[in-house]
Amino acid sequence: MPVENRLSLERLREILDRLGRYLPPAEDDAQPHLGSVVEIVGAVASSEPGFDEAHRAAGLPTASEVTAADVAAALMLVPEVRADLDAAERRLIDAGLDRGESFATLARARGMSREGMHRHYLRLGRTRPKTENT
Repeated sequence: MPVENRLSLERLREILDRLGRYLPPAEDDAQPHLGSVVEIVGAVASSEPGFDEAHRAAGLPTASEVTAADVAAALMLVPEVRADLDAAERRLIDAGLDRGESFATLARARGMSREGMHRHYLRLGRTRPKTENT
């Protein structure tokens, strides 16, 4: 089921401002990919030995500097990332179907049964009319 309660742009900016300290300085004003932010905060928070030294050397926060508020902020981004991935996956499935692939072929590429792929596509919010391939 697609996520309906997306974060407002203002709230998203607040979260990214808070978590920006986990990212190396950007060479331009490009926004970081949300998935990268979530991954980095999670990796820092549960880091292995040696990870802290590399982060410290790069001037980035270490595991002991990750606050509960940082973790909560990163968790708020997870539904956003999931919604973006769902939309990308739906577009890929549509593209495959548009090019004549069957659900069985797409399912094999995704490691699931044809029926499982069809159900998954419906959960993603099917975007095309039903045809013999769908």
